[in-house]
Parts: sequence; C-alpha cells; structure tokens
Amino acid sequence: MVGEVLEVFLKDGNPNDIYKIRVSTSTNPGFVKQNEGVFAYPLNPYIKFVPVIGEQVFLLQSISAFNTPSKSESTYYYISPIFIQRSLNTNPLPKTNKRSFINFNASAYENPIPITDNNFKKNEFQNGFEEITNLSQIQPYAGDTIFEGRFGQSIRFGYTPKNSGASKNPNWNTSDVTAPITIIRNTQNDTNRKDYDKFVVEDINKDDSSIWMTTKQKVATKLASKSVVKNTSEYVNPQVIINSDRLIFNSKNDSVIVSAKKDIFFSTPKSKTSVDLIVEVLEILAKGTFPTAVGPTGPHPRLADILKKLKNI
Repeated sequence: MVGEVLEVFLKDGNPNDIYKIRVSTSTNPGFVKQNEGVFAYPLNPYIKFVPVIGEQVFLLQSISAFNTPSKSESTYYYISPIFIQRSLNTNPLPKTNKRSFINFNASAYENPIPITDNNFKKNEFQNGFEEITNLSQIQPYAGDTIFEGRFGQSIRFGYTPKNSGASKNPNWNTSDVTAPITIIRNTQNDTNRKDYDKFVVEDINKDDSSIWMTTKQKVATKLASKSVVKNTSEYVNPQVIINSDRLIFNSKNDSVIVSAKKDIFFSTPKSKTSVDLIVEVLEILAKGTFPTAVGPTGPHPRLADILKKLKNI
C-alpha cells in the first residue's frame, strides 16, 4: 500500500513517537481531512529514511510491540520515499489537500515540485526544511552501490568502468577496472548544483570535504603546497586521501599517533621537510661540543650540509 506523508514527528520522550510519521491512505486524495491517516514507523531500525510532508511511502502492516501470546496486534511500517520527482532533495507530489487548486489530473511531470502556486508554499514540506531545486545526483556506473543524502552527501562503493556509456567519466583511473574504490563526499557548491536531472562525478579537488579509499587507482590530487614526495598523483597502491579546507586531528584523552614505514613529510608554502631530517638535525645538535678553529665548541661539520638540504627540499 502507498500513502502520502502528512506529518513527521520529531520530538523525543515518548517511545511511540520515535521516528513516527502520519500517512494518508485515502482513496480520494483530493480531499484529505485534518486528522486522517495512520501512524507508521521505519521498517529498518538501523537505516532510517526520514520523509518530508507530501512524499509518498510504501506501507507494510506487521506485528506491533503490543503483541502477546494471547493477543495479536499490528502496526504500519514504512519504506523509503518513492522516487517520484526523480529528485535527490524532495520527491512529493503536490499535496493532496491542495491539488484541487492546481491541476489534480496532471502528472508529476506536469505539476513538478517546486510548485509556484501560492497555495503550496515551501514551508509546507516541513518546518525547518529548505528545498534545493538544482542539486545534482551522483553519476552511477553499472554495479555501483551508492548512498546519497538530500543535501549533497554521498558514499560510493564503486570501481573504474571503461567505455561505460555514462554521461560523465570517473575522475580517477586504473588499469584494473575491477579494483574497488570507496568515496565519501560532503559538498554543496557549483560542482554538484547543475540541475536535478544532471549527473555529477566526485572531484577530490572541488568537493568541499571528501575521503577517498583506493586500491590501484590514480587520483590527481592538487596539493596546497609543493610536496617533498614527487608524483603523488601517479601513486597506484592502496591509499587514503582526506581533503578539505581544514583538517583537525584531536585526541581527547591520549596521544595522536602517526606511524610510517618510511618517513613522514610536511609541506607548507614556507617550509618542506620530513620527520627523519628534523630528527637527524636534533641528534647532531644534542651531541655536545665540537672542536673548531676558534674554540672547543661550534656546529658539527655536517650541520651546515643538513641545514642546506632542508632549505633546498
């Protein structure tokens, strides 16, 4: 059974209201009464899709929490909103109790959301909810598993298709088309706001914040300053790339531990060095006195070369 969302409960304190929605099951959707409908809850307790007013959901009737060995009771559960408008952000039909003011016989494409009719205002979706009409969706490739939020968030469990025939090609490449890649992206800017019927592909250099977990893919990451490590975009072994305007690593109760098989490199516009070089300099300075032409103390003969090496990196 399909119903239209009339109300979404957002307050806590009552277990019967947690994630509850009110849904119209009227067979005459042109006339929805004030208190009509049934209450429904998410079918899946671990993955929840919170609808907005006006969206359509599938309803299933199953056992309730009030079942006992001697009494059988049922309640309604709902599945995710139906992809009516083909939109990522909102998918309602014109609200059923307002359709008589528009064109009740028109299809969703003839009466698309958003509706400019004065009888259907944006805040009738849900208090606090702001509609985005031009949010593009992630370009799918055959076999992908994609999770998308309503506001520009996405997780892709993908690979690297070749000659897929898709509108957009991936922004990564590899010789092993079956090698997995996982991309977590959070962004809402010009890179993903073309139009609701246009696809976009994740771009590590343009998206606001992202985490890329690769296996054999090359990712053309533009570093903020020139790196000590050469050809970072040509790396083809597994790596994790985290990119945003600012990164904060905070340990509330213990240490931040950074461990590397080879070395740890730092790069800013003013300095480029590695942990190994810094430690080497400190070890030399800590060794004590050294004979010089002017006295028993002075810099170690290798210190000048090491400092020169640091400046030239």
